[in-house]
Amino acid sequence: MKLRIISAILLVVIFVPFLLIGELPFAIFMAILGVAGLYELIKVRESRNKFPALLKFFAYIIVIGLSLHNLNSIEFQFNFDYRVMSGLIFIFLAPMILINDSKKYNLNDALFLIGSTLFIGLSFNLLIIVRNFDINYIIYLLLITTITDTFALLTGKLIGKHKLCPKISPNKTIEGLVGGILMGTFVTTSFYFTVILIYL
Repeated sequence: MKLRIISAILLVVIFVPFLLIGELPFAIFMAILGVAGLYELIKVRESRNKFPALLKFFAYIIVIGLSLHNLNSIEFQFNFDYRVMSGLIFIFLAPMILINDSKKYNLNDALFLIGSTLFIGLSFNLLIIVRNFDINYIIYLLLITTITDTFALLTGKLIGKHKLCPKISPNKTIEGLVGGILMGTFVTTSFYFTVILIYL
């Protein structure tokens, strides 16, 4: 738990200045986090089978490109070009023909890379768009996850007795779930009505 708290504090100390500055520094920081997230996903998947190095390189580049797409937009809307999707599918499916060895690279690997790059790249791109539109909106989104997770952890540690799903996550408790949901809902709803709603 101490390691988790220290990691959270370090993340806040590093993240908050970029959040406050916004614009290009925030966008670059989001792209870096996107690459780090993809690295972790690939690392987990590669415990079973290694990806070709060149395809991993392309995946990182694509995540950066997707994250920084339309980074100067201040409109609260999202656009995605079908040509990007077509190119993405081609980049990861075509090597199956060239490699021609299902043990080294197969359809499951290709779909994993397509899904991972899309999910991570577009997620961080949306965070950039939301930040450009209004900092209060991204604070609201971050509060939902951080408050819920924090109070789920604290409630579970203090009064948690009944296991939620021990086979999947042995430390999660029903009390922690309830505490996280209640406090997450209360804090974020209060923030919405006292900060965001007055500007609408």
